[in-house]
Formats: sequence, C-alpha cells, structure tokens
Amino acid sequence: MADNVQAYAVYRTLAFADQPIGYVVNRVLWNGQSEYIPGAGLELVSDPANAYPIGSVYQVNGT
Repeated sequence: MADNVQAYAVYRTLAFADQPIGYVVNRVLWNGQSEYIPGAGLELVSDPANAYPIGSVYQVNGT
C-alpha cells in the first residue's frame, strides 16, 4: 500500500477570510484508497511535484 502514496494539495473551493478560492491550506500524503475527506469548502489535487505549497493558489477551473 505504501507504493501508492502520493502528495496532494488541499485547497479552498470557497473563499474564507483573506484566502481566495484555490488557496492551498494543507498538504497530505494519501494512498487514494483509504477514506479521506478534506472538510467543507476544501478539495484535493494530486501534487507530486510540490507545485502548490501551503499559501500558494491552485488555479481552479472557472476561477
């Protein structure tokens, strides 16, 4: 199972305070199989190259 672990960026799908949509609030290592729910107003994007560190903004389609 460890072979399937990848890095993901957790970003906002709803703006919050001074954090716009797409703002990266966390990074997680996840195998994509076990249950993981990032929370209300948050979503995951696979990011093995670490292109979206915490504090950066992921360009969400349509924003």
